[in-house]
Amino acid sequence: MSEIYNIPSIAIFTETADDIINSLVKFFETAARADGVEDWRLQPSDFRRKALESWGYYTFLQQQRTNKAFLMEFLPNATGAFLDALGALWGPMGRRLEATPAKTTMRFTMSIAQTSTVVIPAGMTTSPGNNIFFRTEDDVIIYPGDMTAEVVSFCTQPGAQGNGFLPGQISIINDWNLPFASTAENITPSAGGAGKEEDDPYRERLYVSWEALAVTGPVLSYVAHTLRVSPDIVDVDVWSPEFDAVFMVKFLTQLFAAVGATVTVDEKMAEQWWDTLAHLFRESGTGPGNVNVVPFTSNGIVSDELIEDIEEALSPVNVRPLSDYVHVLKPTEEYYDIEARWWLNRSELAMANTIEAAVKRSVQDYIIWQRRSRIINPSELTKRMRNAGAGRCEVDLPVYQKMSLGRIAMPIRVSVLLAGIDDL
Repeated sequence: MSEIYNIPSIAIFTETADDIINSLVKFFETAARADGVEDWRLQPSDFRRKALESWGYYTFLQQQRTNKAFLMEFLPNATGAFLDALGALWGPMGRRLEATPAKTTMRFTMSIAQTSTVVIPAGMTTSPGNNIFFRTEDDVIIYPGDMTAEVVSFCTQPGAQGNGFLPGQISIINDWNLPFASTAENITPSAGGAGKEEDDPYRERLYVSWEALAVTGPVLSYVAHTLRVSPDIVDVDVWSPEFDAVFMVKFLTQLFAAVGATVTVDEKMAEQWWDTLAHLFRESGTGPGNVNVVPFTSNGIVSDELIEDIEEALSPVNVRPLSDYVHVLKPTEEYYDIEARWWLNRSELAMANTIEAAVKRSVQDYIIWQRRSRIINPSELTKRMRNAGAGRCEVDLPVYQKMSLGRIAMPIRVSVLLAGIDDL
């Protein structure tokens, strides 16, 4: 989606401050000669030249402001409120996505099996501590003979602060006022919380939003509809997988063995074969009509709840072609290690602590960047470490590797050591 930034830059005014000042001085000197003053020059210390320089620089600043205002009318350059105003051209789908809360699935457990239906009303809050709360939006119903029930619970504060709580960490019930005992805990990691959509992802989403004016089908149309689900989604892979011939052979072998060698085909049998063929495509998840949609989030974690939200967004008949069988999948993790050494220039020894901290940050930034890249690229790590202040770098791992669609690069072991000091 970065094609939007390949558009050539444009500007109304292209003159530099020196160009404007030189033009003013030349005009002033030409006017003086027209009045009969021959070979007259404004000297650098002349107060009139200083006035012209001030005027020229002020004119240059005004032109730059005009350029900036002009560029704010175009999608690759617009920011802030200008980008919001530009998004209005897309109608409701062009609004900036608001902050969304993290969510998780909570399990409520009774101390003993119940003899009658128990209803835990919506609005029950639980917490992992630290003044972070999750609230249920639906009633929890525990039927006779059961001890547990599950319900989706949302963080009361929109944003990323509710993300990352592992199963079992959200277990404090805050406002229990029912006449029976129960415990609660989250059974899925909390995820999906994100701040208000930032300019860059908002701009890229607008760029592909025209594809969402019709039903899905083309790749960018699926991308546009998926990006609208949550500001936490930063990228989407969409493809139709090739038919799995091995699966087909195994399936048909079993089918022929079941029906025997001699088959009399009538209308009913033909309908059954058609249903069987459709079942074959669905079961294999490959071949005509199958579409794989894989979302990528800012922190690399795609929750079950986010998958359900995307499935719901792509399911309506005015969005999904009737012939498409859509599979919303989590990214497949492609693991890699980082092993690198770097040296500090002796001339920068006084800034050793600052540079070492900057190199560590550059490695973390590389890990975040790598999650959105389609290649595992050690050269990018070297570049970032050098830009952070490392004098020399040696990167043993990772090695260069291309990744197929639907995969996300995740580090297992990270070892970046300060190996010594170079005499530079």
